[in-house]
Amino acid sequence: MRASRSRNVRADPPRYKDPEMTSTKGTPPTLVIGIDFGTTYSGVAWLLSGKQEAIQVVTDWPMLNNYQTDRPKAPSTIFYRHLNDNNPSWGYSTPQDDCVLRWFKLLLIDEKDLPEKVRESSQVKAARALLNKYNKTPVQVFADYLINVWAHSYPQIAAAEGDHFVQVYPLHFVVTLPAIWPHYVRKRMTEAMQLAGLLELSAGTKVSFISEPEAAVLTSLNENAGRYQNEVGNHFVVCDAGGGTVDIITYKIESLEPFKVVESVSGDGGLCGAMFLDENFLKMLDQKIPLETRKKLKHQGIQRIMKDEWESGIKTSLCKTSKK
Repeated sequence: MRASRSRNVRADPPRYKDPEMTSTKGTPPTLVIGIDFGTTYSGVAWLLSGKQEAIQVVTDWPMLNNYQTDRPKAPSTIFYRHLNDNNPSWGYSTPQDDCVLRWFKLLLIDEKDLPEKVRESSQVKAARALLNKYNKTPVQVFADYLINVWAHSYPQIAAAEGDHFVQVYPLHFVVTLPAIWPHYVRKRMTEAMQLAGLLELSAGTKVSFISEPEAAVLTSLNENAGRYQNEVGNHFVVCDAGGGTVDIITYKIESLEPFKVVESVSGDGGLCGAMFLDENFLKMLDQKIPLETRKKLKHQGIQRIMKDEWESGIKTSLCKTSKK
């Protein structure tokens, strides 16, 4: 699934600014809400167009036992307790259970369009089995997840922009998706947003999509504004290594006013993200831990190792110079 991208990418560091979204005299500004739906983690951010302020990020994600975390993203997980559960657990609040639905983002792609190693991976097989168990489609699961993410995000946006922001401002949702994905996935994501009620929040609500490498370009330029001297003709490489997909693309600065970059080397990517590291580490545990010990640990014990030792320790601290 090679990407085919001919679009230019525009940015205006140090603040994100899109001419289409910038308010003009006599027209209300647009509330731009970014949804970064990832294979393993997802996040929400927002900005009121025309205001020279930093992009704001939703935090304080709910956890088990009524705790909260200030991390910028929540796990892309959901847990249905029974067949017609209308109040599923999600994100950090899901239990360590075999029936927690993970990696469901990958199921938005038709099975025939997935590489064999992805189709046959234990994660995708488990996710597909749970979909069948709960009689859900990938679009329905995504919608259920969005309902909960939005229910958590709404109060934070309202606290900053006013309780009635959905009546005051036009909304523009910008959703990320992997550059290598088939175009039909956009239709499915839009359908999920419709099911979740996001497209009915205000009159004239818009939805647009941005590839994850393009979003990474805008973020990188904004965060590093002033650190480097940008010049017309400079090239830079963006590697977006996510939970499910990895994209790499080279851009060239075409102009500074307005700031504009174009793709200079054809981008490429693959379904080889962090979830496959997780699977390989799990296989290593099966090889290293004696059978009797694994029986005593049970599934919950193995999941604790994956969460505490791998996800929060080894995986995030390992680097080229590490001797661990």
